Amino acid sequence: TGVQTCALPISIDLTSAAGKNWTASSTATWVKLAANSGTTPSTLRVSLDASALAPGIATSEIKVTTTEGTFTIPVRLQVDPLALTVIRSDPQSASVYAISEVTSTASATTTVGATQAYLLEIDSAAQTIKRVAPVGTSATDLAIHAGDNRIYVTNWRGGSLLALGRTSLALERTYAFAPF
Repeated sequence: TGVQTCALPISIDLTSAAGKNWTASSTATWVKLAANSGTTPSTLRVSLDASALAPGIATSEIKVTTTEGTFTIPVRLQVDPLALTVIRSDPQSASVYAISEVTSTASATTTVGATQAYLLEIDSAAQTIKRVAPVGTSATDLAIHAGDNRIYVTNWRGGSLLALGRTSLALERTYAFAPF
């Protein structure tokens, strides 16, 4: 899942018993390959660019071809619209952090009224979204804490305070409280 205007990096390890030459391709313009050929073992680096996609589900595939044949890697990207509800600047960097959350409509993967909130790290100088992390639902606020090297996000409906590492944007701890 990605937010509009965001690029998602993915790494795919390609291995074989002996070094094999490979080529990779995709017909989708939003599937970007860092290299379209190599020799195993190697890593195929892929970036999914949601900036030109409309909200919804986009599908494609990556074809990897060797002397022994071709295999296909399916690609499915759910693109959620950008809907900023909270923005905070980081006084120690050029980064701005924001919460994006929008109510979804019914589809094969969501239910009516379901929401998903994301924490965005935005490079204010380059005006790009650098990283995205899911942060639950009903995210109402965020705080950047330099001393803990964490970003705290409240989820009032679920009754939790999420602590994410500023370096990794990975969830480090969840604090529970009574929802309201």
